[in-house]
Amino acid sequence: MTSNRTTNTRGKALILAGALAVASCSGGGGGGGFGATHPLPNAPPGSGSASKATATFRIRIPSGAASSAKASVALRSRIVGTAGPRPQYVSPSTQSLAIVVNGGGAPTVANLTPTSPNCTPASGSTPLTCSVPVAASIGADTFTVTTYDQTNAAGNALSSANVAATIVAGQANNVSVILNGIIASIQLVLGSTNPPEGTPTTISLTVNAMDADGNVIVGPGSYNVPISLNDSDSTGSTSLSNLSLGAPGSSVTVSYNGGVLGSATFSASAPGIPSSAITNATLTPKTVFREYATPTTGSYPAGITAGPDGNMWFTEQNANNVGRITPDGTITEFPVPTSSSQPYGIAAGSDGNVWFTEFASNNVGRVSPGGVVTEFVVPTASSNPYNMTSGPDGNVWFTEFTTNKIGVVTPSGTITDFPVQGEPYGVTAGANGNLWFAAYNQLWIGQIATSGAAGPLFNVTGPPYAITSGPDGNVWFTEYSSNKVGKVTNGGTVTEFPVITTSSEPYGITGGPDGNIWFTELAGNRIGQITPGGVVTEFPIPTVNSQPYRIAAGPDGNLWFTESNKDKIGVLVRAGPSASPGSLAFTATAQTGNVTVAEPNYSGTFTASSSNTACASVSPSSGATSFTVTANGAGTCTISFTDGNNNTGTTIVQVTTTGIGIQSRHRQ
Repeated sequence: MTSNRTTNTRGKALILAGALAVASCSGGGGGGGFGATHPLPNAPPGSGSASKATATFRIRIPSGAASSAKASVALRSRIVGTAGPRPQYVSPSTQSLAIVVNGGGAPTVANLTPTSPNCTPASGSTPLTCSVPVAASIGADTFTVTTYDQTNAAGNALSSANVAATIVAGQANNVSVILNGIIASIQLVLGSTNPPEGTPTTISLTVNAMDADGNVIVGPGSYNVPISLNDSDSTGSTSLSNLSLGAPGSSVTVSYNGGVLGSATFSASAPGIPSSAITNATLTPKTVFREYATPTTGSYPAGITAGPDGNMWFTEQNANNVGRITPDGTITEFPVPTSSSQPYGIAAGSDGNVWFTEFASNNVGRVSPGGVVTEFVVPTASSNPYNMTSGPDGNVWFTEFTTNKIGVVTPSGTITDFPVQGEPYGVTAGANGNLWFAAYNQLWIGQIATSGAAGPLFNVTGPPYAITSGPDGNVWFTEYSSNKVGKVTNGGTVTEFPVITTSSEPYGITGGPDGNIWFTELAGNRIGQITPGGVVTEFPIPTVNSQPYRIAAGPDGNLWFTESNKDKIGVLVRAGPSASPGSLAFTATAQTGNVTVAEPNYSGTFTASSSNTACASVSPSSGATSFTVTANGAGTCTISFTDGNNNTGTTIVQVTTTGIGIQSRHRQ
């Protein structure tokens, strides 16, 4: 009978089997070296002084010593019955072993080389095979086995075991011996070191404990000392599934919640193992940007908003267009009827349309999902309508920059404007039901009720520009020239936070789906994130000098922004599919594993593809949330799952096809 078992990707085999002869013999319990004589008895069991027996260890060693392996050790009677070998660990670098019986006497030492006595060189698929006789007592015995990487039990100890057996005369005595690997070094390997930042995922962490010759220790034995794991991350973005390992084969995964994280180092420690012998693993989530060029050059994209149709809409100030961009980056431009109107602010209406301001032509425009544009004249002449927001009353509100007014337009196009104090720049709907605006030249944040009644004013230290309602219920704003982001509570308490990059010119601002506030840095060429507590993180935009202008959260959970100086629409990816499990390990071809893909705030299906189909394939290729991965060949590859918004999650696949054959032999 033959059974196939697989070790790691570099697996080799070492098979150990012992035969115990039960009969009367003379000699001490320890025995001499490999050359010592331990004759098989001819007397029947129980005759004479049947207090001694001979245990003969049969050892099978394959060629090559580049990795760890599984092997089997069995003690069995030469006289009666059979014993089927069981897969156990022994290092392929083994050159000798020492066996001590009952903890005393001289050890039996055996060399395990092709030229050693009682060894048969490898031939074809049969590995090097050696027999090691050991004298033992009938009754309760303890065998201590230690393997070494040099001959004559010299050099480094690679594995060891203590096995107790009660030897009974006249019957088969089957004892499984499990050799425990002796750790000399440790290596941690992440299935993925650079997952997309903002996307929750689970990543495999392989812990390779190696013997003195660099062979990875495999089970089912234990380590000679336990391994402890540690996570350096103090932000709570990552966690380990297991912090202590006592044996090979324990599964360890890293859970990453998608939070902002510079890096996290996962380290190992074990008694007696110096830090210089340990290789740690570092997780560094990567910031993912996507950028899409507008069809019209010199368009100067300005305002941007999430549309009611699931797309993002933006204004092109110099091209006199309103643009629509789908989640996969397809852009369509719709001309504004009035020439040189300079469309600027933009907001989604409750009527299913998108509304925008025309700064130079004193109009407010409406564009349908199909691109039909309608214009409405602002009653106050030369008002320079500027920024815009959806109101809590179902109307759209906008600022009239040069006439110190706030305007409101109903879904039917009726416009009313109300005077306010100061030159209103940005406007947003607050959590208290009022409209909040930034008075640029007067250094204050103001309010106006939907009835048009003026509210209180709150002083700030720098000229406020853009303004947004934050996920925390407060109102947030940018201070362009003073390089700050500010927060004002409904009660009027103002707090201001400096931006990390000096002279970065924070400009556009929006509440994020992650509970934070996001802003653009016009001169700093960055996207900034600020937590409700005021902690700022910056993300450099790939395109140099892009001048990021306005920013909005998309229905896909990502942050979309305009790059005014480079005629692009940018996306900072903060959401995407999460594949579970995050890693799969196969030990033979044709093995399969199931992966389930999910994504917050997304109800669609996903497409799937493999980075290397010679390693693994995935089915179906589209239209599903559950997939089957099939191992095709040795290697490591990535299975990618993509949603309808072009966001991607991954599962790392490792396929090991190097196996060993363990044969059960019948002996009479």
